[in-house]
Amino acid sequence: MSDSNVLSTAAISGVVAVIVAAITTFTSIYVARSEIAQRNEELLVKRRGDRLASYQKAIDLLTDWEWRRGDRKYDKAVVREFTLPFVHAANQMRVYGSPATIAAMDEIQIAFGALGRTSVEAERVAAEKAIHVGLDHLVIAAREDVGPQKEDHLRDDVSFRQGAGPTME
Repeated sequence: MSDSNVLSTAAISGVVAVIVAAITTFTSIYVARSEIAQRNEELLVKRRGDRLASYQKAIDLLTDWEWRRGDRKYDKAVVREFTLPFVHAANQMRVYGSPATIAAMDEIQIAFGALGRTSVEAERVAAEKAIHVGLDHLVIAAREDVGPQKEDHLRDDVSFRQGAGPTME
């Protein structure tokens, strides 16, 4: 074999090795980026689920409270069945929630504070109304944060009452 054939073969082998190394590197980078993107998406879905669970717990507790107000058995058990679980849900929301849901929770907790400090009927009624308004704001904010997405392909031409829904009053 001539020296030029040996050099040509060596050059071709070197070029092939460089091409294979480049393809391997780009493939590794692509796979790593795909895995990172997948992990990030899984984390976003998990965080959304955490927020959803926090919102739903608080909304359910407030709904129960509104429906069971005045029930003597519930009034005796309100600390165990409502107050402590609600404070836990509020704290979870402060960790996982959107700014709008935290603001709604502030409204609700301020109204509960006013309710606890009053013995005047008109102030009690106003505080209870403020709690329901806060619940409406919480439901609206939670729906914006973790509610239906465009990918769900739900109809959007249906009118409905924003918030926690109609009341019996």
